[in-house]
Amino acid sequence: MKSMNIFSDVEDRISSLTDDLLHHILSFLPTLNSVRTSALSQRWRHLWKSVQTLHFDNLDWWNCEGSLADQILCKNSKIISKLHFHCTRIERDLFRIVPLLGRKIRELDIDLPICLPEDLIESFRYCEILQVLKIRCNFKIYTKNWTGFRSLRVLHISISNPCNVSMQTLSRSCSVLEELVLVLVFDLNGSHGLWNKSFEIFVPTLKRLSMRIRHGKNCKFDVTVPALECLDIKDSEFSQYKFRDMPCLKKAKLDVVVSNFGEAKNCAMQLLCAVASTSSLSLSATTMCILNSAHGVLNSLYISNSACGMNLPSFPNLTRFELQVFHGFSWNLVIEFLENSPKLEILILRKEAKQCWHCLETPCWTPKKCAPSCLLLNINVIEIVGFKGGQEELELLEYLLKNAKMLDKLTIDSINLDPNDAICKNLFLFRKPEV
Repeated sequence: MKSMNIFSDVEDRISSLTDDLLHHILSFLPTLNSVRTSALSQRWRHLWKSVQTLHFDNLDWWNCEGSLADQILCKNSKIISKLHFHCTRIERDLFRIVPLLGRKIRELDIDLPICLPEDLIESFRYCEILQVLKIRCNFKIYTKNWTGFRSLRVLHISISNPCNVSMQTLSRSCSVLEELVLVLVFDLNGSHGLWNKSFEIFVPTLKRLSMRIRHGKNCKFDVTVPALECLDIKDSEFSQYKFRDMPCLKKAKLDVVVSNFGEAKNCAMQLLCAVASTSSLSLSATTMCILNSAHGVLNSLYISNSACGMNLPSFPNLTRFELQVFHGFSWNLVIEFLENSPKLEILILRKEAKQCWHCLETPCWTPKKCAPSCLLLNINVIEIVGFKGGQEELELLEYLLKNAKMLDKLTIDSINLDPNDAICKNLFLFRKPEV
């Protein structure tokens, strides 16, 4: 029987596409796979040489002179849209090729296991059109002959044991920066002289700031970012933050941890006041515990809210509030957040399974007779994640449903409850009253 080729009459539509479209398709592949497409047909033979998005995820195949990497990079006269290096060791090719690309690359993504050498870092100052720089390895700013990035708009960087001089140099060097992801790592084994540091960040054009502080202790940050729209802070030791006016702030996410709650209370309220103008706020469970302590609602503190002198700020623009709480958390602070957020529309509550020793074992709360205005007039979406059906949860849910007169959507996410359980059936008793 004569064999039949079922693909003989199939039209090759991909090869008929324009070079620009084929280059776009190849840009999603690792560069080595892009090179391999040259074996498909005469049409594909030279396409890989002009791809402007390059991914070198394994440098072992281009170690020698005259390699494919040299053909792609050194002989390519076009501007490279994106260049991504990811390797497990430093190769001499990296030092040879990166300086050659300095004048014609828009986005550079480097992922290496060691600190970038000074010679390689110095080559960045020739990147005249570089707009995006992501360095997934330790980076050190050498102030000598540092001219900065005149066109850089996005910077993701990790710095070990930073100093204020390097932070100021970085700020001054990025005159049009819009997004900064800053990871600062302090050496736990180093001397205490590396801690108790003060840092200044001044970037007038910055719109998005993400700070990741690891093992810092008693650090102080003075931040001036008047155009900031999004702020994300994750701090393992809760440094002290002083933010200047941020009138454009739209989204804030705070996740801080402390070993000494007493020392962190003032810092917590100061940071919360700094983001009070935001329209979207997200607080982690540990952050809520610190605020709970600062607010003076823990029975173990035996102090009143007025004695503590730390009332929550007002949130005049807040429309979306997402918070996490540990098991046993009192709802008093949550209700006060609602009272201070007159425009709130979306409330998302996530419950952590573990118990926090700073929280009450038997939480108690006494809701006021007059419900918060946002609950009566504005809140239309409520989502509760990690719901277990405990008595304090049911009390809160009943309170919300009886007062949320504009509620359109209620979502309860639980992996422990069965729809046929008595707890679930009782939820229908908390019906929203007719408006």
